[in-house]
Amino acid sequence: METDKKVTKQVRISEDWHRRVKLYALENDQSMSDTLGNILRTCFEMIRRERANKIKNEQTKYISVQKHRQRIGVCC
Repeated sequence: METDKKVTKQVRISEDWHRRVKLYALENDQSMSDTLGNILRTCFEMIRRERANKIKNEQTKYISVQKHRQRIGVCC
């Protein structure tokens, strides 16, 4: 019974996304595949930016620690 509920929920979510993408495609005068491509491109770009920011934050943190160690006279 639990499996039936999960499958039903997944089908509803899938239908909802299909309806949203189709509506977006119609509003922007695009095909469904173009719209899905744009959505995926946007998602991948967001992931790439998030990873780049995470790396940048780690580097900044490392540099801060190194500067602090230099100030207090700790070697390495």
